Amino acid sequence: YLAYLKGQQHIGEGGVGGYEKAITAFEEAIALDPEFAEAHAALGMAWGSALDWGNTSWQVGGPPLRAAADRALALDDSLPHAWVADGLARAWASPDGRDDPETLASVERAYRLAPDDVEVAYWYATALGWQDRTEASIAPLQRALVRDPLSARLNAQLGVAQRATGNLDAARESYRRVTELSSGNPLGPDGIAGIERTRSRHAEAVRWQYRTL
Repeated sequence: YLAYLKGQQHIGEGGVGGYEKAITAFEEAIALDPEFAEAHAALGMAWGSALDWGNTSWQVGGPPLRAAADRALALDDSLPHAWVADGLARAWASPDGRDDPETLASVERAYRLAPDDVEVAYWYATALGWQDRTEASIAPLQRALVRDPLSARLNAQLGVAQRATGNLDAARESYRRVTELSSGNPLGPDGIAGIERTRSRHAEAVRWQYRTL
C-alpha cells in the first residue's frame, strides 16, 4: 500500500519523470500483492497519463495499459478506476482510439459509479474533450475542483475546455491558477501565452512562453 501511495504522489507530480516513477511504484505494489485491484487500475491510469502527456507511443504504452485494465476488471469489475483504465486502454489501442465511442462509454461508467472522485472526473472530462464534447466537460471539472481546488491538473484541463469554448478570460484565470499551484508545470504559462497570441498581445505572449523553458 505504501508503494501504491508513492505512485499516487508521483501521478500528482505529472510530466515525464512523474509518470515514469508512478509506473515503477505501482508495479512494485503489484509485485508485493498481485491481487491488489486498485494498484492494477492505477498502473493502467499511469500508462494512460504517460501516453496523454506524450511520454511514449501507443505501440509501447498501449499493451501494458490494456493488460493492467483487464487484470483490474477481472479482480473487481465494480471498481471505478478499473473502468477508467479500460477507457484509456481503448483510447490508446490505436491512433484513432480516442474517437471510439466505447472509450467514452467506459469512462462515463466510472463517472456514474464515482462522480465525486476527482481522478475519475478528470478523465471523464478529458474523454468528453476527445470526442468534441468540450462544453460538457466543464461542469464535471468545476464539480471536481470544489473537492480539490488545489489541483493544478484539474485547473489546467478546465483552462483547455474554457479556451476551446471561447471563454478566454475564464481560461486565463484557470491557467494563472496552474502557475501558482505548480511552478514547474508548463501548461499554465503555455496556455496564457496562447491566449495572449489570440489577442495579438505578442510581447506578453513571449514573456509567458519564456516561463515554459
